[in-house]
Amino acid sequence: MQKRKLGRTNLKVSQVGFGGTWISELSPSDAIAVVSRAFSLGINYFDTARLDGDSEEKLVQLLKKSESNAS
Repeated sequence: MQKRKLGRTNLKVSQVGFGGTWISELSPSDAIAVVSRAFSLGINYFDTARLDGDSEEKLVQLLKKSESNAS
């Protein structure tokens, strides 16, 4: 997955982002599978907001799990 510098930061983010709005519609097991797959493909730019149901909470939990599994 190609990465690009994010604005004026030194952060490198994937060219492909993951919009998390629809994660709130998934069961926890399906959400785990989708986010884990995206993370394993090199996506590290995830976008969600508080108005997106429970997607923000799910993404935080899932990314923490994915990150600890990658270590």
